[in-house]
Amino acid sequence: QVVQHKYDRWRGVIIGWDRRNKNNTEGSNKRSSTSLTKKDYSSQLNENEKGQNDIEYTMVIDIGDAHLLGGKRKTHQYTGSPIALQSDLEPVLDETLSRVRSNWIENHFERFDDSSNRFIPNRHLAFRYPDEYEIFSVDCNSTSSSDTGRNKEHEKLDAQARQVFVGVVTFAERLLRCILDKTSCPKSRGMHVLASYQERLESIIKGVVESSQKGESSKINPMTQRAVVYLRKLLNVSLEITEIIWQRRIAEKNKSRIRFSLGDVVQHKKYGFRGVVVAYDPKPSIDVSRWDGLLHIDNPNELPFFHIIPDQNDCIKAFGGERPFRYVCDENLEKCPPNRTLLEVDLDPDEWKWDQSRGKYLAPDDLKLKYSEDIGDENITATCMADMKEEITKVHIAIRDPSPASESCLEEDLVHIAKSLSLDNLFGLLKGLDRMEDAVVVEENIKEIWKANSDPELRWALDDGTADLLQGNKERALETFTQLAVDDPNYAEAWNKKSTCHFMLGDMESSLEAAKQTLELQPDHFQALNGLGLVQYETKRYKLAAESFRRSLRLAPWSPVSSRLSACLDLLKAMDDEEGAQEGSAPYET
Repeated sequence: QVVQHKYDRWRGVIIGWDRRNKNNTEGSNKRSSTSLTKKDYSSQLNENEKGQNDIEYTMVIDIGDAHLLGGKRKTHQYTGSPIALQSDLEPVLDETLSRVRSNWIENHFERFDDSSNRFIPNRHLAFRYPDEYEIFSVDCNSTSSSDTGRNKEHEKLDAQARQVFVGVVTFAERLLRCILDKTSCPKSRGMHVLASYQERLESIIKGVVESSQKGESSKINPMTQRAVVYLRKLLNVSLEITEIIWQRRIAEKNKSRIRFSLGDVVQHKKYGFRGVVVAYDPKPSIDVSRWDGLLHIDNPNELPFFHIIPDQNDCIKAFGGERPFRYVCDENLEKCPPNRTLLEVDLDPDEWKWDQSRGKYLAPDDLKLKYSEDIGDENITATCMADMKEEITKVHIAIRDPSPASESCLEEDLVHIAKSLSLDNLFGLLKGLDRMEDAVVVEENIKEIWKANSDPELRWALDDGTADLLQGNKERALETFTQLAVDDPNYAEAWNKKSTCHFMLGDMESSLEAAKQTLELQPDHFQALNGLGLVQYETKRYKLAAESFRRSLRLAPWSPVSSRLSACLDLLKAMDDEEGAQEGSAPYET
């Protein structure tokens, strides 16, 4: 059952309970058998009984509400899960607040049941608390109007899932053609990266993808579950290709600045430890200006940084203990002398081969491709990857911007994919999913569709700006997104990211306008609705914020903004008439 703490206001799911009677003698203090699902939360213990004879519930807390727990709280002695008294809890009746988000949910529950607004215990939990499970038993002969309505919803969901599944398979076929048009048998030619993608795409096409589900974890029909599994596999391929092409582009632009290549054995000029280069950044991914080892270097935030797997004996000598990796500025590194290249490093020998003749380790092909290093295949792999990324972009744009005029210019199977993987079908699938991890798969697919742009440079600029934002370079990110919105005023995702930057910089009015522009271009953009709600929340327009959060949750029921909606509703409940009148005249109220 999903409950909320009456005073601290966090929400959670009950995963266990215990009744303790402190009036009993120590020898007779035993756990009592009862059923938490049959508890009457409206009945309160009197003051003499409160805290003396109460039910203690063990909870899984919504990740968005975790900050409300506070420092002093009782926790389970084995799991560390929070414990609360029955008298401090109340049931969550609002269905938009009932989908608790936590990675611990899957350890205890099969799924969320929207008909009862509860999570269904897995077999282990049901065995421990047998009386709890009977409330979820279903009368197969029931023919109530609500059951009829739900059957129609499931039939619609099944039809949408079937279309999504067919679309995924056809999409995979188009990507596979990009490989086979260049080489019919990449494996025999030693093209390991292409061979891996060929195998993964063929597994989707031939229907041999394995589900990652643990047991009978979903009430939804097999076709819906299959559609999600295949979407996850295709999403992983798409994200990997996009990330490799983006990183390769960065590497090519900065080749003249990078002194060391993958697998080079280097040593630190100051601390003396040796190590192997396994990756690098043209500029550091974090602010390093105050690092002790860089005080002698001018402007280290503008210099290349290398990811080093160090020699463990050298680390013990330099730092007094082993270190798994080091992040080192270019200015602090030099090539290791040939007579000192024999190292004790934690590298997979099947992936990183030692080349005695060159005095370095040979990196795996996928990393070489990512960092624009030669893999000895006459650039075939890089060309195939670029072709696959182009196909991904074509499909995503066809899905996002459907129109009779555009369809007349597209290939027949591309039109078929766009209709099968339409946003209507994806949102329909998203609303019907009963597990957070499945919903995330569909959400991420929708986000990738929103990011697509026919101009590759604009698409990569979006990723550049996002990387800056994640690294804390908010001003530089804002410049990037602002220019993107100028270059392509119809690029909704640029406006959405621009709104995020303004919010993080404290410019609420600009954030509000950018979020509204996003929704003007893409009305179902649940992330923009989240951003709009956050601006309204921060500017104390709680009614508008609650409305924005509810709109987002209607589109994406597993959205993380349920915690913000809960806070809004609590604040609205506490506001008096005068405060409500003030909100109605707030300067941003439009």
